[in-house]
Amino acid sequence: MPDQPRVVLLKPLVKSPLIEVGEYSCYDDPDDPTACETRNVLHHYGPQKQIIGKFCAPGTHDPAARRECAHDDPAAQPAWPVTG
Repeated sequence: MPDQPRVVLLKPLVKSPLIEVGEYSCYDDPDDPTACETRNVLHHYGPQKQIIGKFCAPGTHDPAARRECAHDDPAAQPAWPVTG
């Protein structure tokens, strides 16, 4: 975003074919906004895709665990794949 250097659109930054990003999803990070994929996507393996919706804005340092490592306890689940 031109006037907000800490906010970036995610679609051009995410390179993994296992992560699908919506056209207007953005990420706000004061430290390194271009590192969302490497800092926030954990346990990136398996055939399932991580889908980030069209108008989502995951929080700074909000890790998104893959389904392969999901636990039965709902409190252990990351917030943004469920609510995004």
